[in-house]
Amino acid sequence: MFSNAGIFNNHQGILDLDLTACDHLFAVNVRGMAACVKHAMQSIVDIGVKGSIVCMTSVVVTSGVENYTDYVMSKHAMLGLVRSASW
Repeated sequence: MFSNAGIFNNHQGILDLDLTACDHLFAVNVRGMAACVKHAMQSIVDIGVKGSIVCMTSVVVTSGVENYTDYVMSKHAMLGLVRSASW
């Protein structure tokens, strides 16, 4: 299973962060990936086979980027999801 989904908003610095736009971005980037991982993992468990779920995020998980605050936050959340699901 391969998961690669994402959108971004231009000019979403922390001082001008539009929370409605941020919610939409998180719904796609984070919740979308969480649903994908959840259902893929459930299928692997139900079938009883070994499998891999590959989730693609972004290099921004190692840094921050000015004017893309919500995007960077969502990519950090994706990293947390992958780390948690790997246990």
